[in-house]
Amino acid sequence: MKPGLAVVIITYNGAHKISNVLTELTKQSRPADEVVIVIDGSKDNTREDVERFRDSLPLKIVETPNQGRSGARNTGVASCESELIVYLDDDTRPFKDCLKDHWEHHQLKPGCLLVGHILEDPKLFVSDIQQYRI
Repeated sequence: MKPGLAVVIITYNGAHKISNVLTELTKQSRPADEVVIVIDGSKDNTREDVERFRDSLPLKIVETPNQGRSGARNTGVASCESELIVYLDDDTRPFKDCLKDHWEHHQLKPGCLLVGHILEDPKLFVSDIQQYRI
């Protein structure tokens, strides 16, 4: 392992949503040293959508037969070189200081675990159940 910050994103048939998280990763105040995308047995055009970010993110793309969330995350971690790993889901949109906050926290408290909560944007809620939750 080397000093640095890796983001691991696993996706299964996530072509319709993964560009959102990757777009937000290009805007981070502390960029990732590596972004590992594990395409877990997808049958859609996820790889093509991810490849569009090749010039703006330090991508590593790993394609595997479908092995489920845990297996895909383990594959992602095994593909990382950085000592700090941040997991993001393929349908999230991290705030611009997300990676900076993780990095600074771990510099102050090495060896600890940092877990964040999900803040949802109510403007994106379109279904009845989402509107009810608001």
